[in-house]
Amino acid sequence: MTKQRALQAIDQARTLQEECVAGIKAVESVVGEIATGTMRVDPNTGKVRLDKLPVVWAAPKPLRDRLMEGAVRLVRRIHETETRSSALDRMMERVQAWLRRDDLTETAREEGEELHRDGPGGLG
Repeated sequence: MTKQRALQAIDQARTLQEECVAGIKAVESVVGEIATGTMRVDPNTGKVRLDKLPVVWAAPKPLRDRLMEGAVRLVRRIHETETRSSALDRMMERVQAWLRRDDLTETAREEGEELHRDGPGGLG
């Protein structure tokens, strides 16, 4: 192997190592932001936001594209789940308030208590 070829191989290895390090940092950053909640759906725009975008952009494009596709799906699913959970909590609070009324028939009260006990979709 000539000296020039050896230098080219070293340069290619360095480039590959830099890409791997950038990819690992991007994965760690995205996973960390999902875990801490800083990667989130912006309620005003509906777009997914994250705090450390430059770290992700430094990753090789194929890795970045695959990583972000899955991460965005997960963050949107978390957002939808939290939104639905909040709505169900509000609904159950209304059922509790309704059960405190003194003008309910015994049957209505029993059915309401059963609804409250079972929770949304029988999951409570």
